[in-house]
Amino acid sequence: MRLQTFIPGIIIQKVPYTADLMYQVGKLGGQFDKCLSDFTHPAFTQSGSRWYFSGIPTVMDFIGSVKDPEKAAVIKSIIQAYHHEVEPNLSKLSQGVIHGDMNEQNTLVVCEDEALLKYKVTAFIDFGDSHYAPYVWEISMMMAYMMLDSKVLDPITAAGHVLAGYLSEIKLNAIEMDVLKTCMAARLAQSITYGAHTYEQNPTNNYVLTTAKTGWQMLLKLWQTPKEELYKQWREIIASYEI
Repeated sequence: MRLQTFIPGIIIQKVPYTADLMYQVGKLGGQFDKCLSDFTHPAFTQSGSRWYFSGIPTVMDFIGSVKDPEKAAVIKSIIQAYHHEVEPNLSKLSQGVIHGDMNEQNTLVVCEDEALLKYKVTAFIDFGDSHYAPYVWEISMMMAYMMLDSKVLDPITAAGHVLAGYLSEIKLNAIEMDVLKTCMAARLAQSITYGAHTYEQNPTNNYVLTTAKTGWQMLLKLWQTPKEELYKQWREIIASYEI
C-alpha cells in the first residue's frame, strides 16, 4: 500500500503557453534541481534507461526505424554534433540529481484567470527517470519539450523564457551554454528515433509517437536556425528579466 498526496492541476500541454508560464516552468525546474544539489544516493548514479541523455550515442543503432532518408540524415548530423561538441566536455558540465523528464505531460498547472490566459505551474510528476547527470541535460530537455506545443508563442521564444526561468535559479557556465542547442536537438532526435523503433516493434503503442507529432517540425526549426541568431534571441529574453 502506498499513501500519496493528490496534487491538483492539469498537464501544461492542455493550456496556451505564455511567456510568463514558460518562465515559471524553467524557474520551478531550477528550484527542483537546486533543492537536490547536495543530495546523493547510489541508486541515482547507476546506469539506467537508454532514454537518458547518456543513451544518445545508441540512437544510431536504431536509425533504421526512421524510414525517410532526409530525416535520417538530419538525425545523423545531430548525433555527430553531439559526439563532437558535448561528449568531450562532459567532465566540465556541472551535475546533480535531475528529474530527467520534465516534459509537457509531466508538468502540472492550475488556472488562475482563464480569460487572461493566466496559469500557475504547480508541480512536476513522474520521477522514474531521475538520476545524477549534468544540469544542462535537464534544461535542454525542458526547452525542447516546451517547444512542441507552443502555439501562442513562437517555439524558439518559448524555449528562451524557459531558459530565463531556469537561469534565475541555476547558472550555466560558458561550455554549458555553448552546447545547449545541440543538447536540445539531440534529445528530440533521441525521442523521435526511439519512438519510431518502439512503435515498429509494437504498433499498438501510440504513446511513443507523441513527440513525433510536432517533433519533426520543431527539430528542423531548431536545427536549421543559425546558432548566433538563436542565442541572440535567448540573450535578449534573459536580459529582459534582468538576470
